[in-house]
Amino acid sequence: MATAPSDGDVKTSITPLLKRLWHESPSTKPDATEIAAALALIFTNSLSEVQTGALLTCLHFTDLDRQADVLAKCSQAMRDFSTGIDVEGLERLLKERGRKEGSYHGGLV
Repeated sequence: MATAPSDGDVKTSITPLLKRLWHESPSTKPDATEIAAALALIFTNSLSEVQTGALLTCLHFTDLDRQADVLAKCSQAMRDFSTGIDVEGLERLLKERGRKEGSYHGGLV
């Protein structure tokens, strides 16, 4: 995959993958791992908006966005780039600054 600078950020081109997706044949069909790797580029801001849209459009029109293996690999890629949640810190913050809810009983409408 080639890279080209854009707005100060280096963007990765997935044009060869997009061509294989759009002109899919049994011999050139990309597998779920390749698709997930391309999707992972979104989370590192390494894929242009145009290619992001093209990837999602190709996945939709080829029905690959509904295949279990593609969904599993792509969801794993999303989980790999997710941020952990500090549950204890969040609970502590809610106790300190949280509003008491549930006293409204209607009447404004």
